[in-house]
This record gives sequence, C-alpha cells and structure tokens, in this order.
Amino acid sequence: MRALIEEQNLEAGMKLPAERQLAIQLGVSRNSLREALAKLVSEGVLVSRRGGGTFVRWQHETWSEQNIVQPLKTLMANDPDYSFDILEARHAIEASTAWHAAMRATGRRQRENQNLL
Repeated sequence: MRALIEEQNLEAGMKLPAERQLAIQLGVSRNSLREALAKLVSEGVLVSRRGGGTFVRWQHETWSEQNIVQPLKTLMANDPDYSFDILEARHAIEASTAWHAAMRATGRRQRENQNLL
C-alpha cells in the first residue's frame, strides 16, 4: 500500500480506489487489504470515512521517522529476537562513536566530561 501511494504520487486528500478494485490491482485478498488499510489508518497515513472511502491523510518525507522507525518497529513486533540484533548494532555504533568523540575532545570538553563521571 505504501508503495502504491508513492508510485501513484497520491497526495493528502486524494481518495484511494474502491476496496474491490484495489484488492484486484494489488493481487491480494480483501481481508489482507483491510488489514493493511487498518494499519495505515492507525499510523496516520490514511483516513477512512464510513461510506465515503479511504483517503490519503498525509505523506511524509523520505527521511522521516515514519520511514526509518516504523519498519524497525514492524520487524521487532514480528520477530522478538530482532530487538537483540538492534541492541548489538547500537552497541557497536554508539561505543565507537563515543570513543571517537572522546579522542577528538578539547581540553575543556575533556574536563567537562570528567565532571560527568
């Protein structure tokens, strides 16, 4: 659904095709489509009006939190062990970043950091 919104350049306020037509277009069952639509409604991407159809609520920037964080949330929800993979990656990146920051710190910044310990 996200890809369809982007590919067709659907903008805020634009109405999606009818459910039956959309299911055929995407090659999915109507139940699967309803689940996907409900998820996008809950995320604020779409708005559904009873008897009026489903509309694009807003589009986010390519580098928005929605595009970066939401896929990770989905992965973690679908695979609980994935959160450990994320934790390991964060540990590697953050420890390295802290080391580089400490190595580049000026005398004043080193004293400030020492006071924090």
